[in-house]
Amino acid sequence: MRQTIRQFIIHKVGDGNNTSTWYDTWSDYRPLEILISSRDIRRAGFTSDALVYALISNNVGSWPTSCRNKYPMLDLINPPKTATQECIRWRGVDGELVEFSVKVVWESLRPRAPAVNWYNII
Repeated sequence: MRQTIRQFIIHKVGDGNNTSTWYDTWSDYRPLEILISSRDIRRAGFTSDALVYALISNNVGSWPTSCRNKYPMLDLINPPKTATQECIRWRGVDGELVEFSVKVVWESLRPRAPAVNWYNII
């Protein structure tokens, strides 16, 4: 179930204290753990439980040079530079980001079947 839902959860990062650098989707790309090896994460001085906050220094986001050299696509991912409130968004089946709620999740994931002509009897 986690793998099914994970692709729809998007973190809108604020100060970075509640979002995993590697396992949460907070950029336009998938979780960074898919792109960067755990060995390179450790070599860059990060732990596997590092938060996005670790990328922010003096309100400026930056990647370690060793990571940018080996993974040039990181230059396309800008670490956040803000101290606003973090929130979780849901990417609907149409790709639109909406506020997370159980109702929205259910409507996105529930099985659908064609309406039958007797639906109003029940």
